[in-house]
Amino acid sequence: MPTGSDELAVRRRYLRQRRRLAVRAWATVWVAAAAVMGWLFIAGFAGLGH
Repeated sequence: MPTGSDELAVRRRYLRQRRRLAVRAWATVWVAAAAVMGWLFIAGFAGLGH
């Protein structure tokens, strides 16, 4: 007879995987935001220099 423990392990693994993906997604968002802000900063100073 199947017990609920294997299902629990699968669910736990799934949640851990989802959390890892969420962390990676947030890191990507922050890196992209920092890149855009840096680019705007550089573009702004280049525009002021002209």
